[in-house]
Amino acid sequence: MDDRIWNALPAPVRAVVDAHLRGGRMVMAVAAVRDASADPKPGLHAAVDFLVERRAAIAAPAPATPLDPAELAALAEGLSFRPEAVEAVWREEGEAPFVLLLAVASGPYREAELAAVRAGAELLGSGDGRSPRSEAGTARELGRAVAERLGVSFWFGAPEGPAEDAARWWQRPQMV
Repeated sequence: MDDRIWNALPAPVRAVVDAHLRGGRMVMAVAAVRDASADPKPGLHAAVDFLVERRAAIAAPAPATPLDPAELAALAEGLSFRPEAVEAVWREEGEAPFVLLLAVASGPYREAELAAVRAGAELLGSGDGRSPRSEAGTARELGRAVAERLGVSFWFGAPEGPAEDAARWWQRPQMV
């Protein structure tokens, strides 16, 4: 990949370019690169060649590392707010839905991403020979472990799978 082109782009433009590439919008990605580049702007062929390599780089799966509840709890403890719960929510990126684990708080509502749990994800120390869990099963187990370490509740509004009407943590039924 031509790092000179990438390194010359401001971070917000990099995010836009990656979003265009993930969405299959090569022409818009080329336009974003060329519009944001200083003179002399990269030529059309150089921009397309660069973006083809960039698209391949962001499409490559990241190496799977086991998710560690202790590391995620430490991450949550380092936030600028005190989490009141750990929440699991479904997200979709392309054709592969995944579960985000969030640290959440109210008054005012705040959230921070702790981890993205994708199909085939493993928990640290879970090499117990059992068959691989679904992303929902892994997220539920991991979320509960992180919440327990933080001394807060865990909420998963749609453990069965993605649902547009799934209740979020702040919408949960209040226990009396």
